[in-house]
Amino acid sequence: MKVLFVVIAVLFVSAGLSPGQDVTDFALLAQACAPEVHNQTLTALVSVESGFNPYAIGVVDGRLSRQPKNLTEALDVVGQLEGRGMNYSLGIAQVNKYNLSRHGLSPAVAFDPCRSLMAGSRILTDCYQQARKTHVDEQQAVRAALSCYYSGNFTTGFKDGYVQKVVARAGQTAAPNLNSIKIIKHDTQTRRNGNNHMREAPLKETRRERDPAFVF
Repeated sequence: MKVLFVVIAVLFVSAGLSPGQDVTDFALLAQACAPEVHNQTLTALVSVESGFNPYAIGVVDGRLSRQPKNLTEALDVVGQLEGRGMNYSLGIAQVNKYNLSRHGLSPAVAFDPCRSLMAGSRILTDCYQQARKTHVDEQQAVRAALSCYYSGNFTTGFKDGYVQKVVARAGQTAAPNLNSIKIIKHDTQTRRNGNNHMREAPLKETRRERDPAFVF
């Protein structure tokens, strides 16, 4: 399974895939690396956080003139930020520098899409579990968790408009149904030669698709 995670992540980066253009590509990555969070929630969050750029760097109280295009550039920027003692977040899920070691990440590893999503989903899930202690409604708890992911508390994300932005983004693109079945009509020649009537077993629902807690 670990090999599958790595292969998907490598394809995601090396093929130059842009989930903004093909959400299904990101959905497959998210399903493999962060199955505990609903795909629609994670897609919206990552879209806002990094624009699906695995080398994205967010600078607290600052910004970059442009985002890195590869790992070499990204690590060079991290070195400069460290030299200036600045706070920053890394990767596709924008994991903050102070959360890296807690989730077993180095700056270089944080730019791996799969590892970044794994850490980001754990942070969001922890925030959600904390939010559920004070929010009876599940959807309000999800929104509070988004604020926590953004700022470490349940209020700043609302004040700054972050939560509203993620929720709006979730409404713009519905999560793809990875288990959908397409019907393809054969032409006459194919229909004459086709004698295969074997049935495939239906794919099992993932936990993420069953859990209503992480759906907008």
